[in-house]
Amino acid sequence: MPLGADNINVLDTFFNLSQLVVDLLGKQTINEMWQDSTVLPNYSVGLLLSHITSSFLRVETVSESKAPDNFIEVSYEYYYGNDVLRDPDGYEDGISIVMLKESQLKVESGPDQIRRSLELSSDRLRSKLNKDVLDEFIAVVSVKNGAAKLADFMRTRITDIVVHLDDLFVTSKDLGTFDQIDDRAVDIALYVCQSIVLAHYGKTDLLRSVARQERCNFAKIVAL
Repeated sequence: MPLGADNINVLDTFFNLSQLVVDLLGKQTINEMWQDSTVLPNYSVGLLLSHITSSFLRVETVSESKAPDNFIEVSYEYYYGNDVLRDPDGYEDGISIVMLKESQLKVESGPDQIRRSLELSSDRLRSKLNKDVLDEFIAVVSVKNGAAKLADFMRTRITDIVVHLDDLFVTSKDLGTFDQIDDRAVDIALYVCQSIVLAHYGKTDLLRSVARQERCNFAKIVAL
């Protein structure tokens, strides 16, 4: 089984990431740079951390949902095809734009309040989530009749969090460094990204993109 594909470490990894972000939100440096721009266009440090926090909070929301009758199981590539906001100015629907708008509202409250909301949500989830519920199906609201296993949905959130933490840390080393991220979280992100590119491009072109680029049918291969 590929690294990141099993459910053994999903919960521990999620909560380790949550604690990392809680600790970041408590840093004086974060407070001082809250309004500064990041490498991600249109995102300040505060907005990016607010958006990261929304990914954690989304898990609590969906964990309470029920899969619809006769649901369609939503794969990683289908989920990201419907949900990921590749261009902040590009469209106005999908869950990503909803999360972005939520983040924009929260960012004005400042790091202390956002930190507290994440702490409380994580505490509630620790008391209610266990390995037995990870294979239960929850509703995926952006896809009609869509559902996914809770573990798979959590992997999408872990992937987004890892990618955005990289955005944050590349902005300034004063904010943190990539090696602070749990290796298991990176494994999960790589697994999700590999699943997406395999579905979109196929094994042949994925292999060529890293081993024989001149033979690859695509100028570049991207997952997100």
